[in-house]
Amino acid sequence: EENEALVAMSCLKYDASPLDDARAWFNSGVLLLSAPHAATLLTKIPPAMDFVVLWDQGFLNAMRHSFGHPLHNLGYAFNWLGSFNGSNAERRPMNATDAYMVHATTGLPGYGKDRTEFLGWLDGAWRGGLL
Repeated sequence: EENEALVAMSCLKYDASPLDDARAWFNSGVLLLSAPHAATLLTKIPPAMDFVVLWDQGFLNAMRHSFGHPLHNLGYAFNWLGSFNGSNAERRPMNATDAYMVHATTGLPGYGKDRTEFLGWLDGAWRGGLL
């Protein structure tokens, strides 16, 4: 229900008509676009984004819905959430070292030095220094 409301508000804000399932909402923290889809999604970037519809997420979701572009969930291996190392630890599907991409969300504990140390450690692990 929350996703459906976000899509409806975003489509109204950015003058878009949804052509598909209005419940499908994606987090744009990690976004992979084909060249043809990027060309259509990024044509009408507004000069200012609105925090009510989650900044760029509202705009990109409205554009995706208005063009009817498909949405494919690549899973947590390609969007391991930082909160899996913090506030969302009980839902962690795998270790960060097993993911191909880590999204340093606001749920990732620590700011500044702590966060930098975790990401530095992860980079070393991915490069084979710690595994």
